[in-house]
Amino acid sequence: MNHTEELQKNLMDTCVFLKDITAVEKEKLDAALKNNVLILEECIKKEQALVMRSRGLDQKRQNIQKAMGAEQLTLKQIVEGATPERKAILLPIYQEMTAALEEYRNVYEGAKTAIEVNLHRISKGLEGLTGKPAEADTVYSDHGEKVEKPRTFTSRRV
Repeated sequence: MNHTEELQKNLMDTCVFLKDITAVEKEKLDAALKNNVLILEECIKKEQALVMRSRGLDQKRQNIQKAMGAEQLTLKQIVEGATPERKAILLPIYQEMTAALEEYRNVYEGAKTAIEVNLHRISKGLEGLTGKPAEADTVYSDHGEKVEKPRTFTSRRV
């Protein structure tokens, strides 16, 4: 198998990975919208396994690029600079991978926003129960001690 075929296989595997993680993100978004913590926890476990898979794919891609002598180039640069024959092989899968990545980013942002809204609602609920602001402004040091979160010099007024 030559380097172009190896890279093509790696890009195809990356597309499958992106579709798998997007499916998990969609499930996570749905769970966040339905306030289903159990499903949300399962999604996080699935994500952790997928992250390990992504590391393997990325490491393999880096090794292929190194063998090609293109370790300093981006995938886009490799595809654009390929011979017409290699470009015909790599371009469609690169475009599919780029589209899958964009879909993942969109779903990820939606899930992240839904979770942040839920956390805000929980924080406000706790504030209503205790009469005190929730400890959202508290962070912990490396040693586990409470440290006041540094205030930023920005205004929320528009």
